[in-house]
Amino acid sequence: MKILVCGSGVIGSLLIHVLSQNGNEVTVLARGKRREELEKYGLRTKFHGKKVINTDKPRVVGEIPSEHFDLAFSVMQHEQQWNLLKTLGEADCSAVVLVGNNLSAPEMKQQIIEAGGKTVLFGFQGTGGNRYEDYTEVLSLHKPSMVLGGLGETIPAEITHIVNETFAGADFEIKWMDDMDAWYKCHAAFIVPIARLCYTVSCELRKCTGKQRKTLLDATSNAFEALKKSGCLIRPEGEDTYYKSGAKRSMMNAMLYIMFKTKLGEMAASDHCRHAVSEMEGLAVKMDEIVFNSGVECSAYKELKEAAPSWEELHRIYDGKR
Repeated sequence: MKILVCGSGVIGSLLIHVLSQNGNEVTVLARGKRREELEKYGLRTKFHGKKVINTDKPRVVGEIPSEHFDLAFSVMQHEQQWNLLKTLGEADCSAVVLVGNNLSAPEMKQQIIEAGGKTVLFGFQGTGGNRYEDYTEVLSLHKPSMVLGGLGETIPAEITHIVNETFAGADFEIKWMDDMDAWYKCHAAFIVPIARLCYTVSCELRKCTGKQRKTLLDATSNAFEALKKSGCLIRPEGEDTYYKSGAKRSMMNAMLYIMFKTKLGEMAASDHCRHAVSEMEGLAVKMDEIVFNSGVECSAYKELKEAAPSWEELHRIYDGKR
């Protein structure tokens, strides 16, 4: 399959590696210093805990070519996605896949359709990691995978066939989801509280106390209750039960303890929070609106919000370090 990938950060690098190793003809849209790096060294990725650095040699371009692609993936931070929507809509491809956190999926889909009238899918790849000077270190706690789907509509059989063929045989799992808008909101129910906790401890999760972990779990439970009150489906089904009292919550608390006390917390959360303040702010603003307009008791969610530095302060601290 001919695949276009826009974006080659941590998540994009893993996707490009998987697509390339699976025999697809991959073209990467990159500009500036990143384009120079890819053209000179290729795409170099290393899985956390392993010594081998993988090198792939995808074609690298500065503008989207006027040729047909079976799929076009956009793997960028949320605000960068907005700037590319019209271009993606006009591109010659069977479907566009927007990958990443997204609480504006319906609006983004509409812009792409207005520009080009093609199928739009949404995905999320559960990958963390770090970018270094000459390679990208990738962390995936399970088998690499992508949650993928539309916004409740039936996806054309031709498109599902293209996606399945693109990843057939790869050590990478596609998890089809019926409503990605609901999935994104449920994901944000956890991401927004953990981001605020991360900023509260200066992105050093090792400093988190047991009380702060409890507040995080309670805040996430508040957010899920608000989503249900607003009529949002819980996706995946039962995801909210990990934050209610019981064995699942105890398991989640133990997992967070391990993550926070090891490098996993750095790679899975802290690094992204440092480099994506605008994205986290956008998610928080939309999730706050849902939570505080729901009428649900949300004391823990409010406590985390009030404990975190202001977005103005966070931009001053972290944007200047990029």
